[in-house]
Amino acid sequence: MLYVNKDRHKELEAEHGDLHHHSMTVLRRQSQNLLATHAKEDGDRTILLCMMHADGLGSSRLLLLPELQARFPGGFELAIPDRSCGMVMPLGLPTEDVLTFSTMVSSCYGSATTPMLDGFYRPKDFEIAQD
Repeated sequence: MLYVNKDRHKELEAEHGDLHHHSMTVLRRQSQNLLATHAKEDGDRTILLCMMHADGLGSSRLLLLPELQARFPGGFELAIPDRSCGMVMPLGLPTEDVLTFSTMVSSCYGSATTPMLDGFYRPKDFEIAQD
């Protein structure tokens, strides 16, 4: 996996057009029938989604905000313990569940191949600043 700096991104877009739009279209299409690989349910309510897809882009699915907002209309927090793993839990869970899931994230982070972040965060914590 490679990261692209701003200059290279501008070069690629000049040659190929809007890469963000294209990338999101492809990711959305690949995730259409499988947003998450694992889910923990409590009755009819999802209390945890895990995204550990074979394509290695589990954490990238956290970019699919409209889909996540539809699944969790009351809001949610997300975790990225490893580059290939994303997790989502709804707001308003009992403290016991939050502690259980936070411990799970910390464990994943501690044993990650490519550790990213330990803990849960609000989506607004990752908003991209516009130039």
